[in-house]
Amino acid sequence: MKLNLFLNTQKKPLSSFQSSDQRGLSALFDYIQFLSANSTVLQTIDLNPGDEKYLAKGWYGIENLGYTNASWAGREAIVKVKVPEDAHFLRIRAGSIGWSDYLNWNASFKELMSHPNKMEVRLNDKLVDEIPLYSRMQIHYITLKPDVDSDGDRIINRYDINPRIPNPKPIKTDVNVGAYYLTGWGSLKGRSSDWSLGSPFNPILGNYTSDDPDVADWHIKCAVEHGVNLFICGYTKPYWGWEKNLEDGLLRAKFLPNIKFAVMFNNEPFWPRNPFGFDPSYLDKLTNETISYVAKNYFDHPSYFKISNRPFLMIFHASIYRDDIVGPEKFRSFINDIRDIVNKTGNSVYLVGDVMSTWIGDDENALNHAREVISPFDAISSYAILNAGERWEFDEKGNVHLIKPYDSMVKGYIELTKWWEDQAKKYSVKIIPPATTGFDNLIMYQKGIDNWLVRRVNSTPEKYKNMLEGIKPHIDPELRTVIVGAWNEYHEGWVIEPTKEFGFDYLKVIKGVLNF
Repeated sequence: MKLNLFLNTQKKPLSSFQSSDQRGLSALFDYIQFLSANSTVLQTIDLNPGDEKYLAKGWYGIENLGYTNASWAGREAIVKVKVPEDAHFLRIRAGSIGWSDYLNWNASFKELMSHPNKMEVRLNDKLVDEIPLYSRMQIHYITLKPDVDSDGDRIINRYDINPRIPNPKPIKTDVNVGAYYLTGWGSLKGRSSDWSLGSPFNPILGNYTSDDPDVADWHIKCAVEHGVNLFICGYTKPYWGWEKNLEDGLLRAKFLPNIKFAVMFNNEPFWPRNPFGFDPSYLDKLTNETISYVAKNYFDHPSYFKISNRPFLMIFHASIYRDDIVGPEKFRSFINDIRDIVNKTGNSVYLVGDVMSTWIGDDENALNHAREVISPFDAISSYAILNAGERWEFDEKGNVHLIKPYDSMVKGYIELTKWWEDQAKKYSVKIIPPATTGFDNLIMYQKGIDNWLVRRVNSTPEKYKNMLEGIKPHIDPELRTVIVGAWNEYHEGWVIEPTKEFGFDYLKVIKGVLNF
């Protein structure tokens, strides 16, 4: 069977694009994979030296781009290969030349997605599918058998929103159940042998790459069928790897209308003493650029999470800004500046501060600290309270070295939620109760990435159930929002995504305790 890739690149490239062989109307391919009905890889054309034998008319040959081998294809390219008879789909990684230079990392999400080129796919000269290509290398799926039902959901492929994954059946609920969602997993070529740095947990999906929209679709299906209907995505700055993966993976998922997403602003990598740390004044520039980008590109997305019609934005480790980064005197103005940045884009943001910690008590210092970190926000919550239920312990070098049972963490989360709720009420601020399946950064510590160690050991779904039952009474009756932990924090040992070790047990606990 003959496979034709017809590039209907009607848009002309920018005049700044230089090409000695007139490749302006073309695309660049990283790999082509033939997939079975259940997405098993049957054959890969990886565009390494030697793969030229598969490229017939319309290809410009294989090039080394400095990070991968790849090949250009002209307006019509033919793949000279015997297509496996049980191949239902193609998975390709490709980008087009069109409205901008190829691989435009600096195009905003809205700009990028508003300038597609179309690629038609023919098998034995019969049109079987067509997809949009954008000026960025992205993973795409192509249907080779449009008249069959590959995923067994009684919808033939040509009419199925995602013919590789049965459509999700979301649980109906009026509670917003959020999970922190990491988009940094994987490698450029799709699979990495050191995918999660050696985490003891392994996803049922297998090691995956977060820029794959099918991975996001599987996550969405698993989440909404167990009551998790909000993914809160960490975000440092535009065009970084994790942020690019958010745009190329989750935001291109076919099932995205079934779930909400939101952003948690995290510029910790650029704090002083951190890997990319700069002068603290750089944080102002970074904050302005990032919040402006997020507001302009995501806040009006139909799946962006809003409270009282205000886009939800969480500030990661907000209390540390007050304590160590900008200082107590500038903290409120720093948070107000974020509001002003959003206001300039025509939005009024709903700000949530990650401020809940073990700095509590009835003394004046604790109460003043609580007031200062709570009052600038609309609501408060926490990403992870690592020493919940325990006092900090240190090694001989003065670094945190805490190894304590998860049981005390469960008790600590419940007690801390009650204390912070009481404080928040004083300032008419809401609380979004947080939960966690545990925490364990042993692998990061052993690899020398972290010089501190926190292990909350012997966590089980049954103990996690106790935590959820303990925080459930503190879900605000108006806000109706709770954060149940991290979907896929593998390298820090807290995961509710289905794993080979626990199956769907954590998701079943969420579904059961929160009465869906």
